[in-house]
Amino acid sequence: MKKGLFITIEGGDGVGKGTQVKFIQEYLLSQNIDYISLREPGGSRIGEAIREILLDKDNLNMTAEAELLLFNAGRAQLVEELVKPTIAKGTWVISDRFYDSSIAYQVGGRGLNERQAREIIEFACQGLEPDVTIYLDLSVDEAIKRREKREIETNTSEDRMELESTNFARRVRDKYLEIAASEPRVKTVDAGGSIQEVSSKIKEILDELIKDFRGGKL
Repeated sequence: MKKGLFITIEGGDGVGKGTQVKFIQEYLLSQNIDYISLREPGGSRIGEAIREILLDKDNLNMTAEAELLLFNAGRAQLVEELVKPTIAKGTWVISDRFYDSSIAYQVGGRGLNERQAREIIEFACQGLEPDVTIYLDLSVDEAIKRREKREIETNTSEDRMELESTNFARRVRDKYLEIAASEPRVKTVDAGGSIQEVSSKIKEILDELIKDFRGGKL
């Protein structure tokens, strides 16, 4: 049986990932592509419990090392419990974040050793890599404006990760851009346009994937 594709969506806080993940779900449904949609941290029962710890504002004293290990504990469970079995049976997996987030946030943002972080990620993922990563790129200033608008509209507050400084967010974006420049699987999409404009660019990526998956047919 042909394996399903593993697609990840990456980007800093406020770039519009949630909106575009919904578009991807709806578009794959319209194309009769079987898929499941996951998120990190989270995705599994154990992962969702870890998510609560990681995003809880009462845990502001969490060390960078503990943060990295917790993210990858949830990731290890997600890979073994859901991602690998799902793609093995021919179903696509769409994940809102995966290990590029750890490189961007814990290495780029926190300043942890990249070699050590990658060794931990390799252990957690058992060699699994995304087939394609869609990276939504947006200036930090614009991302912050969008987050502030979202919080007003939804009456929500920032989580522990979103409370980090603007300089932290800039380091995260710089690391994402470095990853995108060095990894052919990463497709960078300018997230500065309208929702429809960004979706249109993502659709082009998805159409190529669907075409290849179906042996040259859409």
